[in-house]
Amino acid sequence: NEDYLIAKLTEFGLGNIRKEPIPVECYQPEKSLVEIDTGAGLTSFDAQWIPYCRFTPLEGLESRLVYADPKAFIHYANWIGRVVVTEIEFPLLDVELIGKFSMGSYDPDDNIKDVKHPATWVRLGWHLYRKAFERGAVGFIGILKDQPGGSCRMYAPYGFKEKDILDKPLPGFWVDRDDGPEIRELARNGAKVRLTLIGERKPSLTHNVVGEIPGETDECIILHCHHDSPFDSPVEDASGCSVILALARHFAGRKKPRRKIVVLFTAGHFYGSIGTR
Repeated sequence: NEDYLIAKLTEFGLGNIRKEPIPVECYQPEKSLVEIDTGAGLTSFDAQWIPYCRFTPLEGLESRLVYADPKAFIHYANWIGRVVVTEIEFPLLDVELIGKFSMGSYDPDDNIKDVKHPATWVRLGWHLYRKAFERGAVGFIGILKDQPGGSCRMYAPYGFKEKDILDKPLPGFWVDRDDGPEIRELARNGAKVRLTLIGERKPSLTHNVVGEIPGETDECIILHCHHDSPFDSPVEDASGCSVILALARHFAGRKKPRRKIVVLFTAGHFYGSIGTR
């Protein structure tokens, strides 16, 4: 992604194009498996590893499930040595309400008032991951109860609210909403479970990508989005990069602007927004 952006900014004729290196830790799972005894032996369930959580031993980690009600104020069950299962919910954002804070909007069909957007970056119930660790659990499974597409794939949490994306001391997985009711009941009954998460962690580098369009003054306007993505994703943030590249090409091809324009593609939005910081 970085090399592609560098090539585009070069093609458009920007100046002072550069990469700014940022140390990160590369986290690359190679084997990921959640197996639960459904009464007919261990059965594999679709699951997505939680980014930067602790790996299991090579042979996996065997334990029993315990259910944690996300709405309970006090949890009485013994979690020591168990794998905690809970539901993760997403609140709905009222887009019409958010629009009242906007400096302008374009809604020719008058349908913004009908949009309720699931805030998948606000994970209600995630606090139980930390509580599970504090109470001696050995693993965590979160049921994505409100995932809009019903998938178990969610690259989160990625340091948006957490102090450190690397601080995830338990092996953890997301499972999808369709399997949720069955897994919840298995957890209530203390079913056997085997978690396997094996991979590699090693030092690496990411980069901010920067280019400049000189202006008549040193006052700056920054055109910005992040260039990293959790999956092959058109909206995280390929659409943002497309807009910034189009603006860069537009302004680079015109007469010198009054203000200097800095074109900035930040790294690591999904690593605690490390490039932005």
